[in-house]
Order: sequence, then structure tokens, then C-alpha cells
Amino acid sequence: MTKMSQKILNEAFRDAVIEHASTIFRVKDGPPITAEIAQRFRIQVQSLGLEMKKDTGFNDKLITYLYALEVQSMIENDEVDELKDLQDAYDIPEEKAEMIVDACSKRYINQLLNLALRAAKKYDEKDCMRWMKSIAKYAVFVSGTVDADENMYSENDKARMINFYENSEDPDLVSQSPLGSESRLEMVERLKSIINLTEDYVAPLQGIEGLLGNVQNLNELMVADPKANKKRWAWG
Repeated sequence: MTKMSQKILNEAFRDAVIEHASTIFRVKDGPPITAEIAQRFRIQVQSLGLEMKKDTGFNDKLITYLYALEVQSMIENDEVDELKDLQDAYDIPEEKAEMIVDACSKRYINQLLNLALRAAKKYDEKDCMRWMKSIAKYAVFVSGTVDADENMYSENDKARMINFYENSEDPDLVSQSPLGSESRLEMVERLKSIINLTEDYVAPLQGIEGLLGNVQNLNELMVADPKANKKRWAWG
């Protein structure tokens, strides 16, 4: 095949990919945008020898959003050893990738934390542990703190929640972090330090739908930011 023929073929592939993407990500009545859809599309692009960032015509916001969806799925499914390959596939710089993983983890913990605290407040260990097992998966990727509503929950509720986790005999509980670098005791200390009860708690915009992509099109992920008088991505 001549260079010209290869160039024409590559351009045809790119055009087909962009057209296919428009039916998946931009059609108002299309299916909800999920990590599975993002992964399937990425694999299709790579199978054609194309690159997600370079050859799809996607802007940085869309690339970041799709990457974030897959990050959340990999952490949830204990596939964290594949995060580096995912970062390379989306051509995300390391510093930005760390920021995105941190943001996704905080956002997910934020959603589950109030559920875990509510269960702890009711002394419902079983329900509390249902959420704490997922929280622990994400906590290892968090820098800084994650806020919870001090107007609804107390430091005693927080201590009881963490105590349930520390002393749980749940056979499904993984005693180490996903990276295998922290014992349960170390995770307990991490949870104590990252969970911040505050009276100024503000719930994330668009709730869990904004994180998981349970929306019909990308426009629904744009939310008003009153402070900046502009719109921003709901997941971030």
C-alpha cells in the first residue's frame, strides 16, 4: 500500500470514528453514557490503530470525562493495576491523571459517605459496612479531605462508622487497600484523617448522576456555576 493510500485509509477510519462517536455521545435520545460505553468505544478506536485524543476530534473536556468514567469503573472492580494503561490510552499527562483520579475518588466517597454515616447513626452495622467496603477502595487514592454534613452527623457517628469497619468480620471485606500497600489499621487511620465533618457542607452538583454519567447526552453534564457565571462539568 502506498503512503497516499494509507493516508486516505487512515482519514476514512477517522471520519468513521467521529461519525460513530456522534451517534453515541451527542444524540439526545441515545443510551446513557456509561463506563462500559466509553471502554467499548476506546477499544474500537485502538483496534483501528487510532488514538483517542489525536484521532477522534474530541476536546479535552470529553476526553477527561470518558477517562473519569473508566477510572471509576476500574477502581470499583478492583482493576487498579490497569489505570496506567488507561492513562496512556487517553494520553492524559501524569499530573492531570492523578488529579482526575483524586477528584473521582472524592466525588464517589462523598456520595457513599452520607449513606454510611446515616447507617452508623442508626447503629446499623450491616448497612454501614455495605458502603464502607466501597469507600475503602477509593480512599487510598484521595489526597486532602472529603467533606460530610456536620449538620446531620456527629463525630460520634463518624467514630462509630470507622469502628464498624475496623472491627468487621465480614468475610468479603478486603483487609488491604486495592494497591496492597495499606493494612486495615492503616486504612482506619486514613479514614479518620480524610473524613471531614463540616457545617458548610455542600452536596456535589447533579448528584451521583453527574459522577456516573447516567444522563442522555453530554449537555446534561454541563451545570451552571454561579460563582464564575459560567458552566462547568458536573462530575468535577
